[in-house]
Amino acid sequence: MKPISVLKSSIFCTLFALFLASNTCCLIAQERSSDDVADFVIYVEKTEKQIVLQCARGCIWSRLAIPASDEKSFAINHMGMTEWDDDAKVQGFTVEKPEGDNEADQLLREKIAEVDEFLFKFIPTEKGVSLEKGKGTHWLGAEFSLGLNDRWRIDKRGVGLQQ
Repeated sequence: MKPISVLKSSIFCTLFALFLASNTCCLIAQERSSDDVADFVIYVEKTEKQIVLQCARGCIWSRLAIPASDEKSFAINHMGMTEWDDDAKVQGFTVEKPEGDNEADQLLREKIAEVDEFLFKFIPTEKGVSLEKGKGTHWLGAEFSLGLNDRWRIDKRGVGLQQ
């Protein structure tokens, strides 16, 4: 009888070890995916002539403006804004890290180092704005109306109207 109980406990220990190993792998995978989410806050407002984006956190830029009548798609990222190009291999505005020793170059290097990468497609529409995820967000897409002087907040979790 002893050989059967040793066999049962060996099987139990093996199954328990596999269970622990598989759960640990899943936890590590979940942790990594949440590391891919950037910490940023952007406010969007519409004036009579422009759609204005102001970055409160997570960008090296502070203010961007798009003509209110423009219905082109734009790539918005932590570095700035460019027109969206469906054929481009890399989307978004890029800045070469400066190599100089002057104070401005040092400040830009520090600013680049402290922000997380994110990218989304910003599409002004007749009634508002449509967003499509690129990377660095929890959301896949969003649409919202943008009336004159409305203020919306875009962040890693989605969008919301500010009072």
